Amino acid sequence: MAEGTRFKTGFLPAPVSYTDMGLAIGERISDRMQSLQDTMARERAQLNANMGFSRAMAEATPAGLTQKYQSGAQILLEKYQDAAVKAQRTGKRDDVDAYQALRTEFNEFKNIGSAKSAMDTQTMLNIANGRISGMSGTIEENLELFQNSNQADYIWDEASGSLQVGAGGQYVNWKESNIGDLNDVYVPTMTWTGTEYMPEAVGEDIYSTLLEPKLEQLQIRDADTMFATGRVDMDAAYEMVNGELQRRIQLRGPELMEAIQAVGQKTIRTPGKPELDEKDFAEAKAYCTQAELLDTVYPDERNLTPTAGKINKEGVWVFSITDDELKTVGSNDIIDKRKAFSLYMEQTASRAVRSIVAQDERDRISAERQARYENQLEIDNINNQPSIYTPIEPFTGTHLVKGTGAEGEVKGDVPKIKATLNGRSYKFKISGEAIKKTIDNQGNEVKSGDEEKLSGAIQVEVENLVFHPETGKLIGFDLDTGPGILDGVLLDLAGTPIKSFFVSDKDPAFEEVRTSITQIQAPSKNKRSGAQFLNDAQIEGYFSVGQEPPSEEALDRTNNFFSAMQNISVNQGREAMEAIGDIVVDLPIREKIAMEQRIFEEVSKGNYPTVVDGEVVFQD
Repeated sequence: MAEGTRFKTGFLPAPVSYTDMGLAIGERISDRMQSLQDTMARERAQLNANMGFSRAMAEATPAGLTQKYQSGAQILLEKYQDAAVKAQRTGKRDDVDAYQALRTEFNEFKNIGSAKSAMDTQTMLNIANGRISGMSGTIEENLELFQNSNQADYIWDEASGSLQVGAGGQYVNWKESNIGDLNDVYVPTMTWTGTEYMPEAVGEDIYSTLLEPKLEQLQIRDADTMFATGRVDMDAAYEMVNGELQRRIQLRGPELMEAIQAVGQKTIRTPGKPELDEKDFAEAKAYCTQAELLDTVYPDERNLTPTAGKINKEGVWVFSITDDELKTVGSNDIIDKRKAFSLYMEQTASRAVRSIVAQDERDRISAERQARYENQLEIDNINNQPSIYTPIEPFTGTHLVKGTGAEGEVKGDVPKIKATLNGRSYKFKISGEAIKKTIDNQGNEVKSGDEEKLSGAIQVEVENLVFHPETGKLIGFDLDTGPGILDGVLLDLAGTPIKSFFVSDKDPAFEEVRTSITQIQAPSKNKRSGAQFLNDAQIEGYFSVGQEPPSEEALDRTNNFFSAMQNISVNQGREAMEAIGDIVVDLPIREKIAMEQRIFEEVSKGNYPTVVDGEVVFQD
């Protein structure tokens, strides 16, 4: 019976099934475990929804960040995503808090970097396109200064769990550096004509009275020959400028303060504003007073004035009382205000030093080195070990000549650059249809308007490149044709074996001649290709009439050079790129432009330069 077994003394209970009991207990445990897992899954899902762990993994560094912010943003992104993975896995409060802190820091860095990058990029474009009036220096110089400022070195400090950036020879939290300062955007050095005490005028005066008389001792010279190498001893120059600035500070008057206030207003408070008005000056005087900057005393009796400092060998003003010291005594407002003083001193020093003309006697050095090179080449040939390096020949523009402009083109004298020299000539065939006959078949001179075209192809030799006497732009070619140059014979009836004529940029033959020149390869590694010769000659044409190259040409050249240097960095290493860059940046402007074009042209062909004896050279 189900209720049990009946005996004389009563009933016994039904037998116990331990199997059924175990199954029941197992089901209850399983249900409770499933319920617990479901609860945990719901909690994790809710935590993910609230905290955005999954969204963190889809984050990326903004595309518009400039180079200064890219690596810092990437480091923070990786730390932020690692924290998201850990917090989602553990759900621990400490891990979630760490994730939230990194998310906040990444977003803050991203927002600051994006905002400042947008402003810096726009400033760079305005510089390149010549849209900033009153800018000190050339477009190329200011683009180079921008590129130099667009750098930052980041590390992740495990001890403090923070992103740090290199500043002043040490690493600091990025929030305490210029990286975290929204006002610290790139502003080109501007000329300000409101007073003779502005940096541009004072810098020019320091150059003319102090540096110019000492140009000889400021030149860096070859150790063997003592010839000037086209570089300036910047350390010595800045040391001399600092001494002069210290003297002028001591003799300061109200005009100096006004100039400092103007610089602060223009570069810090109203960046990008082309001119200051009366309202701006009033705000500048109220914000940055003489009492605050020049008359404040530190508790230990050191003067808070920015005059307690100096220009270092990099041209940077270094205060003797640091920002941290100012913070300890509650003088935080002075930190921002004294930036006007440091900017004034740095701009003044830069203007003075940039005026130094580097003397270049490397053609004399190169002659000696060429002799040594040829001697070594002879030795190498004997040993069947040919040299693999050949430096580029100098292009000095010494063959610039004056000539008479062609009728109907430019009247009077025009600049010309000799194309045909010993070891260099440009000979090729062009269509005779581009050339007009000036005599008929009987040898009679043909009146203007009645000329006929020559038939067939003729071979020509380029004698000169002709440039506009006002703009410096290439406007034509002086060409020779005749026996010994062409396959057929074309003699004028006077018996002159060579016939000369001018092709202007309005003639159909102009582009044909220019294209033909660009297709001529360099006769040797130390000679120029036709394309390089045209580029260097055009630059010389601009300078010959006192003109700077057009901004669009300069921008294209700069972009090409940066692209080539990036290729060098990828294929040859960053050290090789930096060594080349250090030499190129110190070259005189003409040689600098020519070398940048040469590097772009050679790298485009897979021929990577290197540095030998302080010169950029190319593999054979």
